Amino acid sequence: MAPKQPLPVKPQAVQDCHLLLEWLIPLLDKFPRNRRFTLGERIESGLLEVLENLIQALVQCAWRP
Repeated sequence: MAPKQPLPVKPQAVQDCHLLLEWLIPLLDKFPRNRRFTLGERIESGLLEVLENLIQALVQCAWRP
């Protein structure tokens, strides 16, 4: 089954989430060591999950009949 419409180049929500990650990751690297591997990892993983879900929703929407 072909997609009903071509995928947009990059939706605004995906762009914004990606920009937030680009801004946030260097800040997380500056966390103290004991926080970087607990709190920093949780923040980064959570935001990566949001980005993944946005992309998954975009693909699912494009492939709906």
